[in-house]
Amino acid sequence: MLQRCDVLLVIGTSGTVHPAAGFASIAKKAGAFVAEINLDPTPQSGLVNMSLQGRAKDIVPLLLESL
Repeated sequence: MLQRCDVLLVIGTSGTVHPAAGFASIAKKAGAFVAEINLDPTPQSGLVNMSLQGRAKDIVPLLLESL
């Protein structure tokens, strides 16, 4: 399914535990827009299209409002 998504939100993960650690790169290689939301940068931060640092409870509602 990751190969067919248009947008992937990676929320609140360290980006180091597999298999989830590979999700961002799989989706990105398939052409998806990948956004990471986390308290701190992760090893995936340089790979994604957008990396937002902060609390998911604060950031996710702002993203949804903009839809």
